[in-house]
Amino acid sequence: MTHSSLHFNNVPLYQCSWCESTSAVLRKCSRCEKARYCDAACQKNHWTVHRQTCFADTSVKP
Repeated sequence: MTHSSLHFNNVPLYQCSWCESTSAVLRKCSRCEKARYCDAACQKNHWTVHRQTCFADTSVKP
């Protein structure tokens, strides 16, 4: 899963992987760095869904 990237006045806006809010500043998943979150609550709520792709993505890294 990749996050959406929008551009507003040449500033990239990212979409929270859980609540879909847009912001220029979102926290990345520290494991795969593909999912982005507004805060720890969004990350925690999304973990049960994200963990499947997160572990799959990291198994490819050396």
